[in-house]
Amino acid sequence: AQSYSDGLTNTNAIIAQTGAAATTAYAAGVARLFAAGGFSDWYLPALWELRMIYNSAAIVNKVLGANGINGAFYWSSTEAAATNSTTILMTDGTQFNSAKSNNSAVRAVRIHTI
Repeated sequence: AQSYSDGLTNTNAIIAQTGAAATTAYAAGVARLFAAGGFSDWYLPALWELRMIYNSAAIVNKVLGANGINGAFYWSSTEAAATNSTTILMTDGTQFNSAKSNNSAVRAVRIHTI
């Protein structure tokens, strides 16, 4: 899970590392198991993708309403170290290297092509 821009590859690597099917015990598993809109191709965004969500928060919140982005820390799928992953605080966009044992929010994303 080293990519700063490819959350899908990171999510697949995180799940493969567990040696089992995705579960809700970790952020990448939560994202993979998300099934909104009848889609099953959701993943945990990489750091760059999560930054794009932060930069587009006003639009995201207008579209998603009550399910939009709140002021929480959100996980990215980009690993910072063996025991840390990167998170973004959605109130001000500050990036942190957070312990993987921390409790942060998950924003599942999917690739949409026209």
